[in-house]
Amino acid sequence: MMSIIKTSLVVALVSVSASAFAKPAIEAADASKASELCVIAATGNKQQLRVKINDFIPNTTVNSRNYRLIANKLSCNGNNVVDFAQILGNVAIAEHLDNYRRGNVQIRDLANNLSGKVIFTQG
Repeated sequence: MMSIIKTSLVVALVSVSASAFAKPAIEAADASKASELCVIAATGNKQQLRVKINDFIPNTTVNSRNYRLIANKLSCNGNNVVDFAQILGNVAIAEHLDNYRRGNVQIRDLANNLSGKVIFTQG
């Protein structure tokens, strides 16, 4: 009987500690396409990114111009989308989009601000 209680206690402690250190789930904070792109940048793969960019810029084929637009103008939670993907560990997307980033020169059109937000939930 004591071994069952000890085993149950160990299982409960392991479950609690595992959930405490679990990686948070990432969700779009709103229904905007920019926020959905941010979620894909953080958690998705290149194919999902391609599909989402096609949804984001409809009636065009996905080409380097569209990737340049996303890589240079989209910000996620205040960070550039490339930096956001890198921070959250999606190196494949960060490296892919980084190929389309411009150099150190930044020209900003303040009236044309693409911005998305995501929220972190315990998953």
